[in-house]
Amino acid sequence: MEVKSFLGRSFFNELENAIGQYILYRDILVEKQLDFELYLAVSQGTYKSSFQRKLTQMTIRRNQVNLLIFSPEQEVIERWIS
Repeated sequence: MEVKSFLGRSFFNELENAIGQYILYRDILVEKQLDFELYLAVSQGTYKSSFQRKLTQMTIRRNQVNLLIFSPEQEVIERWIS
């Protein structure tokens, strides 16, 4: 699991970096034949404010990114999206 805050000046620049890192980690897991499922963890607030955009949803879907949505205040997982 990789937790990202998306607090930079540009959400899409942060998303580009996060997805690139996610793909790199996923490829390493496949190459090493490790049986782990990878998730990109984002806060519930970030998910609601930025991950509902059509372009973001398309990017997540096309790159087959699994998401874990969490509440930083309550320190609980809200949703798993595969």
